[in-house]
This record gives sequence, structure tokens and C-alpha cells, in this order.
Amino acid sequence: MRIADKSGDLILICVYAPTETGPNDEKEVFYKELERTYDKLPNYCSKILLGDFNAQVENETMYKPTVGGESAHDISNGNGMRLIERCKSLKNGYKPAIYSLTNEKRDLIMNSKDIAEEFKNYFNNMLNNNNNKESEIVQGDSQEEEEIIIHGTEESTELQPSSTEIDLTILSLKNNKAAGEDGIFGEFLKIGV
Repeated sequence: MRIADKSGDLILICVYAPTETGPNDEKEVFYKELERTYDKLPNYCSKILLGDFNAQVENETMYKPTVGGESAHDISNGNGMRLIERCKSLKNGYKPAIYSLTNEKRDLIMNSKDIAEEFKNYFNNMLNNNNNKESEIVQGDSQEEEEIIIHGTEESTELQPSSTEIDLTILSLKNNKAAGEDGIFGEFLKIGV
């Protein structure tokens, strides 16, 4: 079940696992299907697994990061151990999407330091355009009429943001969001700050 909310979607996954005395093959199929279903869900959604796992999980300190600190059982059964291992793989197995970037030469860049350097150069060129004035020639109806237009020479009356304001804005960008029209992900911008 998917519940939409303004702060993000919540997905509830309700399950009924095979019993402890059920065949091991059936249990493996169940957990593989659960992982496959879980992996198909979008990363930006919060997910809650609930239902009857037919599992007993002991109240052991080493399991607390995975399943929490509350349990009514003194020992874990086989289904409990399977559940703990699968929860660990779901929780620790999350890897953010691998991002890449193409530079001006259309070469693919995958190294995060190279990507950060590419963004640094991109924004230096974009924000400091007063050093790199672009000019274009506009031709009139006859060959004799030429006008040179220089971009970026008009004095701006707007206040420019400080580098601190830019850094704070970049750091407030949300992760796992689509790139903008320029193909730049928020995570890449944060690397360079």
C-alpha cells in the first residue's frame, strides 16, 4: 500500500511468511520475492515491512541496530535468523545510484572528485562571466551593416548572492532528486561545497 504525503510517500509492505516447520525452499522463495519487491520500489519512499513473519527474534544487543530493542523472545528461531539477515541486507544493502557526468568533450566522468572539479569549473565559468565576455556579430540586410553585441557588460542593479549564501543553498538541496535541465544532480553540487 502506498500512502502519499507532502513530506514523501510511505509504502507499507504486508507479508505472511511460511511457518517455521515449512519447507526451506518455500522460505527462500518467499524472501527472494520480498527482496525483489523491495528493490523495485523507489528509493525516495519510506518503506515499512509488516505482517506475520512467523519469526521469533531474541532480545540481543547485536540485533538492535537491525530490528530494534524490543522482543518478547529469549531465543531466535530459524525464521527469526532469516528475517534478521534479510533485514540487514535490505538496510545495509542500499547503495545510492551511481551518477555520471559528461564533460565538454562528451567524455563520461564517474569519479566523484573529477565530477566535483568539473562542476567547479562549470560554475566558475558561469558565475564569473564578466571575465569571459561573449560577443556575437549581428548582420543587417546589407553586408555593410554590422553591430557587435557584447553579453554581460550591462551593469546589474540586483545584489549578487554571497558565496556563503550559495553554499547554504547548495547544502539544502534534497538528495535522490532528478537532475535539472543542465543534467546536474544535487549530490554533485554538495561534493564541491
